[in-house]
Amino acid sequence: MTATASAPANQRLRQWIWTVLRVVFVVLIFWFLFRNGNITWVEVWAHLQSFNMWWLSLGSVVWLFSLVIASVRWKAMVNLYNSRVTVLDLTALNLIGVFYATFLPGMASGDVIKGVYLARDEATDKVLVMSSAIMERLIGLTVNGLVALVALAFSPTMLALLNLPRSWVVGFIALTLIGIAVGLMVTRWIAQRQAHLPKWVRVVADPLVLYMSKPRALVMGVVASVVYFGVWSASLWMYGIASGIGHLGYFTFLLLLAVINVIQFLPISINGLGVREATLVTILAVYGVDEAQAVAFSLLIPLIGLVAAAMGGILTLIDYRPIQSPS
Repeated sequence: MTATASAPANQRLRQWIWTVLRVVFVVLIFWFLFRNGNITWVEVWAHLQSFNMWWLSLGSVVWLFSLVIASVRWKAMVNLYNSRVTVLDLTALNLIGVFYATFLPGMASGDVIKGVYLARDEATDKVLVMSSAIMERLIGLTVNGLVALVALAFSPTMLALLNLPRSWVVGFIALTLIGIAVGLMVTRWIAQRQAHLPKWVRVVADPLVLYMSKPRALVMGVVASVVYFGVWSASLWMYGIASGIGHLGYFTFLLLLAVINVIQFLPISINGLGVREATLVTILAVYGVDEAQAVAFSLLIPLIGLVAAAMGGILTLIDYRPIQSPS
């Protein structure tokens, strides 16, 4: 066997080993959580059975609608290179991204895959097309951080636990906004010197400069992100109402959502499974939520996500391709 032929085999072996390690990690997290928290699956199952199905259904519909809003955010980036892909097409690609993110390490893997799906039928520069998915996610991460700070500012329980004055949180928000402004200025400086940059740097810098030089698209992306997180957290709040912890209030679930998004980006688990449950049990314990109830609530997130993943799986099987209108 040649070195060229053995390379893919070695890569597949490493992927299998990494997958097995992640599965073991998830099992160990749940074992530790149940052993030290004195939680039983019987208790968790009892809580799941008691959940209000009407609120669960409504929350699921609202969550799926949030994917459409995420597609509107992506559309703001895609429009910069005159792609005629519709919001419906991008929603389908987002579902495919959810499918891959459910089974590959970290949510970022889904962003890469949906970028590949969009780029394969685009006549435009494929690096630019794929970068739209990455840029859309970067905007989402930035807004996610700001949302977390805003939610923290409206959460006296967490402020007291962390011993943080509200004024400090407001200061962090101001510093973040200043950092974004500095980033825009640095990007403009890079844009003025693009011709003098090495080719490998321009591959990364050119798309970034394009997006940063279009403030209208960025504003649309940020606004769509704010609405996206607002709707998504409303969905999470509905799950909370269904599971009997809705009294914690909207901003608590907004904070939980921000934490969940960070956790699901860590490539150490399977779409955050295990790590998400342990984190939510720890946070919800501050609010006096029973551990078994907290585990049951946290399991709703991947269970509902499997519905979107199943839809994305069907689109993957039929080899969905964005439908482009004629020029």
